[in-house]
Amino acid sequence: TECTEAAVEHLITEDDLARGSIPLGQPMANVYIYVVDKYLQLIVPGMHMGEIIIGGAGVFVGYRNRNELTAQVMCQINNELCYKTGDLGYFNPKTRCLEYGGREDYQVKLRGQRIELSEIESVIMSIAAMCIVVKVVQCNNDYLVAYVEEKSFSISEEQLQQHCQSHLPAHMIPSLFIILDSFPLNANGKIDRKRLPPPSFSTSSSDDNINLPLTRLEQQLQDIFSQIFRVESAAVDTSFNQLGGTSLDMMHALTLIRREICKEADIRLLLTNPSIRQLAQAIEPLLILDAPQETVSTTNQSHETHVRFSPSLVIESVGIVFLICQWLWPIIIIHRWCPFLFPVLSTLHLLFYVICSRLFSPRHIKTDNLFSWNYYRWWFLDRLWKNNTFWLKHILGTPFYNYYLRLCGVHISLNTHIYTTTIDAPWLLEIDEGSWIANETYLNCLYFNDDGTFNLSPIRIGSNCSIGTRSILFDGVDMQNNIIVQPMSSVTGFVASEMVVDGEEHKSRPSDISVVQSNRSFSIWHKIYQITMIISIICIHYTLLILVYKVYSIGQIPLLISIAFCWTLWSIIGCFISLLLLKFKVGPCTAGEIYPIASRLYLQKIWLRQLIVSSFHHAWLLSTTYDYLYPYVLHWLGAHIKENVKIAEIDTFLSCPTNLLKLEIGVTTFGGVSIVPTELTPSGDHRVDQIVLGSHTNLANGCSILPGSCLESETMIGNLTRISRETKSKYGEVFIGVPARTMPFQMPPRPKIQDQIEIIPFWHTCLSHYVSKCLLLSIYSFGGLVGGSIIHTILVCGLYRCPSRIRHQTIQQIIARMSQDYEQFICPFLGNTQWLIRLFRAYGAHIGENTIIPDISSITDYHLMTIEDNVRLNMGTQIQGHSFEQRILKLAPVSIGNSCILMSGSIVMPGCKLIGNNRLYPGTLIMKNDQLPLNTHWKGIPALSTYNYLSTSCTSIGSV
Repeated sequence: TECTEAAVEHLITEDDLARGSIPLGQPMANVYIYVVDKYLQLIVPGMHMGEIIIGGAGVFVGYRNRNELTAQVMCQINNELCYKTGDLGYFNPKTRCLEYGGREDYQVKLRGQRIELSEIESVIMSIAAMCIVVKVVQCNNDYLVAYVEEKSFSISEEQLQQHCQSHLPAHMIPSLFIILDSFPLNANGKIDRKRLPPPSFSTSSSDDNINLPLTRLEQQLQDIFSQIFRVESAAVDTSFNQLGGTSLDMMHALTLIRREICKEADIRLLLTNPSIRQLAQAIEPLLILDAPQETVSTTNQSHETHVRFSPSLVIESVGIVFLICQWLWPIIIIHRWCPFLFPVLSTLHLLFYVICSRLFSPRHIKTDNLFSWNYYRWWFLDRLWKNNTFWLKHILGTPFYNYYLRLCGVHISLNTHIYTTTIDAPWLLEIDEGSWIANETYLNCLYFNDDGTFNLSPIRIGSNCSIGTRSILFDGVDMQNNIIVQPMSSVTGFVASEMVVDGEEHKSRPSDISVVQSNRSFSIWHKIYQITMIISIICIHYTLLILVYKVYSIGQIPLLISIAFCWTLWSIIGCFISLLLLKFKVGPCTAGEIYPIASRLYLQKIWLRQLIVSSFHHAWLLSTTYDYLYPYVLHWLGAHIKENVKIAEIDTFLSCPTNLLKLEIGVTTFGGVSIVPTELTPSGDHRVDQIVLGSHTNLANGCSILPGSCLESETMIGNLTRISRETKSKYGEVFIGVPARTMPFQMPPRPKIQDQIEIIPFWHTCLSHYVSKCLLLSIYSFGGLVGGSIIHTILVCGLYRCPSRIRHQTIQQIIARMSQDYEQFICPFLGNTQWLIRLFRAYGAHIGENTIIPDISSITDYHLMTIEDNVRLNMGTQIQGHSFEQRILKLAPVSIGNSCILMSGSIVMPGCKLIGNNRLYPGTLIMKNDQLPLNTHWKGIPALSTYNYLSTSCTSIGSV
């Protein structure tokens, strides 16, 4: 057979016999079992039924001399040839066994619903001798056709229709009944389906007078239905479902009815009146006298809605020049007049945003076309805000930040604790007293519509809300008291009181548990402590600047060499000082200790730690990804770390109590991993606890590890996955989702070959940092600001597009440093502009027109990217062309079709393809080899298809 005679096994127990259902079991040794949908996307255990795919040892290579047949039953999953069985099944999450669900041949998907044809056949055969139901496609529409063998039964089409209507839901009623004297048989005496007479979908009936429209309104509706279903004249008494109507057809019909007949028609009217005659009777009372005027008005409005604006390079260029000037002028003025006034530089930059926000009157920006004047007003303010985030991080969680947000138009109380700077429209925020919002939280007011417009929705957060790390709030949130939003949740609208939001679930607290929110108001001594610490950090930086300025002022040393040396020296000293502060000023924490927000311990152990890490972030840019010093640094700070641990970014580990970290042998953390420093309690306090990562644990991009988490050895944590103390892992398991769910496959064995993640000696790091800064300063001293930017761009793009044959590690690091400097100093001014798109094209990416990408870090591996026209990316979206599987680099192209919208916090993995007009909701993960069909919306981790929305004012019909 195609996969040998056995692939799964199950030991039958008495419980199975008592239950009356025996599962297929679990995969045998060296066999892999996948349950996928029609796009070969893995299905979450217990969520849906899918086709069973078999891989591993024993799978055949194909049929001899039957290449076409081989292509039908074979597929590639994880670069392995697998066999498509045609059987349906699902993994039971409780027993972890594969359950059988029938054959795919007799299960079809029609109008968004999965239908078992055998169920329809059994209903019809209760009044007929024999029946076969098939799905046919005609004029790009799907229909169910029932072939009925009459024999000794005397039955009519009307009787069959009435019987099905009384026993089956509307979507399962066949559109056509064909009554035969006998079924055609083949040589073996079996029914020959290929010889069944083809159906004819003519709308004529035995009684033509019944199906003729009687009124002008029925004639108009018949024309609309005939246009939608591409038939000559739709029968007036035939239901919408019998004609093959889908939710998309229903929305299309509603649009035409509103435009040509009655503006007041709604979707419920079509649901309750499925035929033309019934619908005409329901619409007639809604008609008003001036219908022609309404039609003209509606047509004009519809025409105006689809007007698309094009981006203006002139406006964007002027805006970029203005952004650069407002950033450089204060630096130049202070440098020439009085270098000792550098501490006030941040104040000048922050006040400039306040002035511009008042001049542009952003509160009047609500909804408009993309690339309109209102859009560019928002874009300029957003760029100003993004460029000031480094200064803002020094005042997070203090009354200074609240005062500043008030100046920017935020309705916020002075007793609110907000730690995030990821805000795209501050003037639309309204945050009540006592709320606590963690860093990395997305306050996303901007929403891209499907019709080429955007809207800015206000966000209101009620009192006593405690919102965890990476939670995404957008589209007019209106919360009440005592809400706790867990990390990596996505909140879109009103949430009732006494609720805990966990991913897509809203959980109510038990009524017998009384929760009293702790006091969150800082006393005067707490505020003095914060002010003192901020001034101390500023003084440390000021002292370092004076030190390096003295080196810079030495006349015998060439200017470029002295500046580059000072830059490198400041980075080394800054890293050393930040470690001393974390070690001796912040100090260790005790596992299980709880810190109220309004306490000295919270400020010292949590707030001050965040301040130090964010303030010295640029100093840590001296080191590179997977620096071999990272484990030694964490070990010196008290962490329990064994050998062969590789860490992509150290900031996230320094931000949590390092003495509570325990990393076993071979742990690997990739980019964007978040080690959450504290866990929220129901009363709004913060608990710290130990985090244990077993041997060879892999933490993928964007995952969050909460205090109290304990992972066993050989565990894989997928992208955007949240691990907490409730996550119970076993050896070799793979977790994906929010909250984390166990996948029906185990982590693959570690390869024996050497991994491809290399470490770099520290002296190589310092040398490459110093040389790259010399080159950077040489470029801009030679070409000036404008010429230097052009030279820098040409050099970086050329080095990226032309693969270098140089194998020397230090030279490769210098090239990487030059690209990093370019992304740090030039690219922040280009976000959300067509100049950034042109830069991506220069790197080698294939990107269409009118595309919006917020940041240089939104996509990687540019030569593998294909992004078509009118694609929109929100802040925090990532499209990746590479992945590290067991530390082995794997590359695959990514294709994004026309008019796709990727909202905040979504990730697209290598090998994915979005066909076009797809929407990814916040926090959505598109996994490897996923192919998203046209006009679909996706949500979840991993992504699942959700309802299509053709209009913001209408609810979609049916399930997808």
